[in-house]
Amino acid sequence: MSHQHTILLFAVDPGGANSIGILAHELSKTANIVCFAKEAACSHLKHNFPQINVTLLTNKHDQYSKTTYLQLLATIKPNVVFTDTTGRDYSNRSLWRACKDFGIPSIAILDQWMNYALRFLKQHETYQGCIAYTTDDFILPTAIVTMDCSAKLQMIKEGLPENIIHPLGSPYYESFKSKPVKNKTQKKKAITILFASEPITAVYGHKLGKKIHGYTEQTIIKTLCQSIAKQAKQQHFSVIIRPHPRESQQRYNRLIKSYHFASLCSKRSVQESIQSADIVLGMSSTMLLEASLQNKPILSIQIGNHKESPFYLEQIGLLRSVRYTFQLHNVINNLEAMRFNRYRVKMMTQNNSVESIHKLMISLCQLGKSD
Repeated sequence: MSHQHTILLFAVDPGGANSIGILAHELSKTANIVCFAKEAACSHLKHNFPQINVTLLTNKHDQYSKTTYLQLLATIKPNVVFTDTTGRDYSNRSLWRACKDFGIPSIAILDQWMNYALRFLKQHETYQGCIAYTTDDFILPTAIVTMDCSAKLQMIKEGLPENIIHPLGSPYYESFKSKPVKNKTQKKKAITILFASEPITAVYGHKLGKKIHGYTEQTIIKTLCQSIAKQAKQQHFSVIIRPHPRESQQRYNRLIKSYHFASLCSKRSVQESIQSADIVLGMSSTMLLEASLQNKPILSIQIGNHKESPFYLEQIGLLRSVRYTFQLHNVINNLEAMRFNRYRVKMMTQNNSVESIHKLMISLCQLGKSD
């Protein structure tokens, strides 16, 4: 690919921004890169990918309108556009629509094994009432890149068109192969639990969030702290809560006041937070997968969920989530006795995802020229 090509990359969520950041870094070696991001993703990119020049797209722009994105495309004139995917924010979908108007290929990169249809629906209100949709229900990019074939199969079941889905792997998850794994066991007075939160109530509100999942991040962390207070010597535990970037930290103030062993995570990177913990707990956060790839013990807690697990490692049968309070009590007892279950996770994505995505990009650009 020549230096004359211009690639626009756009991210809305911090999780999706990870692969966008890696792609921006790698593709900048052979192309002109322009990177935009919404607030949470922008902060994440600037902190974790300081070599990338990223521009903030503020929330004052109407996420449902193509106008901003048509102007952006007219100014930058990219040959191809990369985005992440997200649920309730429509910015990516508006950008895909604008790309279609200009005849510019758009490629969406998935980062999670859940809520597939939600990322592409024209309307959210009826999402939970349907199992599958038709193509007319979606706003779609030119191509969608998934982490693996299981994600592609599930997307097809939910009604997304098979011909635009490419299981090429995850640039972000593959990046862990090049990072050293630290696994030192040290004697500590307290067992450090890192709780990886998710913005369930921030996205859906408490009532709808609990209806959809059977739990919220608030019910899970409260149950965890209650179990520690009831079952164990509290001085044996330190629960570090890492809020999702889309969450307000203030929502945890009351819980922290009630349980002195709980506190908020300091401003460290995800990797630093994982390495400082003895075990990482959560629901279906990608941080659990990241921790497992770094050889850290993990556990998914989904008390209240009686449906299929949204957590990928449970979907493939590698682990089972905690679904009942009595199971959590047993977990706490085992942790207090320093008995940790460690899940050995091999890389689940295909090798050379960046190279594969680059080839897809070239083919789409060439197809666009021939049309």
